[in-house]
Amino acid sequence: MTDHHVFPQQFRSRFGDAAINIDDFTVTINHNTTHLRDAHGNGLPNQVMPGGWNKRWAEFFDWNPNASATEIYQFGGGLMDEFGLSGLPIHPYGKP
Repeated sequence: MTDHHVFPQQFRSRFGDAAINIDDFTVTINHNTTHLRDAHGNGLPNQVMPGGWNKRWAEFFDWNPNASATEIYQFGGGLMDEFGLSGLPIHPYGKP
């Protein structure tokens, strides 16, 4: 099991510009299958988890270079719904 950042570390400074501490928003998921392959990779064939988490964030910031914290939280929540992660508790990185 591993903690998955809802707001990817790749864009830490972009989230910081909106006063979002990404380490406060993680969910615990299975590292081998869900985290590497399904969330960040190509996803699952049945599209339960479509893959491309960071790519989706890159596209979001391309289309919304001055996104507000509210817009960022809304997009993150939508991704969590789409990836089937909405039922998981959100917690700070490394803490249950």
